[in-house]
Formats: sequence, C-alpha cells, structure tokens
Amino acid sequence: MLVGFIGRMGQGKTLSMTVFGTYLAYKSGARLKARHQINALNAELVTKVSQVWDTDNAIFLWDELWIDMDSRDYQNNIDLTQFINQSRKKNAFVGYTAQHNSQVEKRVRKATDYLIHCEKIVKKEKDGTKNTSHKLIIVDPFNGKILRQIIIRRPETFYKLYNTYEVIQPLKNDMKKEYQEPRWKKKQY
Repeated sequence: MLVGFIGRMGQGKTLSMTVFGTYLAYKSGARLKARHQINALNAELVTKVSQVWDTDNAIFLWDELWIDMDSRDYQNNIDLTQFINQSRKKNAFVGYTAQHNSQVEKRVRKATDYLIHCEKIVKKEKDGTKNTSHKLIIVDPFNGKILRQIIIRRPETFYKLYNTYEVIQPLKNDMKKEYQEPRWKKKQY
C-alpha cells in the first residue's frame, strides 16, 4: 500500500506519518524503516537505495520523498519508481510526505492508494493558552472522495518519536548502473 501525507510546511505530515507507521509496525510486528530517524521499535534509518529495496514485509516511511524522487528529475528515478511499483509484491507499506502532490514523481502519484491531507489547528483558549491538534483528511486520489477525517489531539505526546528539525539528505545510489546506450541508438556500419 502506498499512502501520501500532503500539506504545507509545519502542518504535521512527518508527525502523522511517523505516528501511523510506528503504530502499524507495533501492531503487525513488521520491521520499521524510515528516511528519518525514528526513536522507537529499533527503526532502521535508510540512507542508500539498496536499503530501500530491502523492505520485504516492512513498514517504510519516506519523509520528504521529493528529495529522492523529484517530479522534475524523472530520468534519475528509475530504481526508485521500480521499487514503488513492486512494493505490494514485497508486502511493504510505504508512506511518504511532500508539501504538495505535484512535487512527487508522476508514476508515484499514479500508484498512490490514499492521500492524507494534513492540517495543523491551533485553538486559543479563553485563558490565553494554545491548544494544538492535527486534522487528517483521508482522500481517494482517483476520485477525490473524502473517506474519513481523523484528529490527532495532544500531538506533543508523540514529539519524542523523531526530530522535526532533522534535515533529510538525498539517498546514496549504491545500485547505479553504468549508463549503456540503447541498441537502437547504436550506429550500424
């Protein structure tokens, strides 16, 4: 299953994905892998393309997907889009975050099963304190139908799971093959 967590900066995309993925890994007993450091369940930090492919029976959380699969750089996304398109066969749940869906490589957008729009809600109480929550709107990307809305109350409860200020570095491509010109381009003499 492929699920995108979409929203403006600071709206709770990584928080929501981390909470959801950690809970899913805990309940299922699956391995937890992520592109950001998660402080729970012996989560594995993924820094190389080969680690992405080693996700059989795993929950894989891909924070800031556009860093590795930018829609403008489709020519260099082949190893990763092949993984996305075969993730079901690997029995992998893949969650990803992006500010907006158009940042994400087209083939990933088309394969996404659900989009979760994340929105931070700050309510000022009468005593002057602020009460923060996150509203998640689950949408079917194929027909735009809203399937469900969820509110995460007291998100500070989950802040210890990860560092919201962690800067995600691009994946190291340890699987890059040497470029070979297609046969049809080779001149025949």
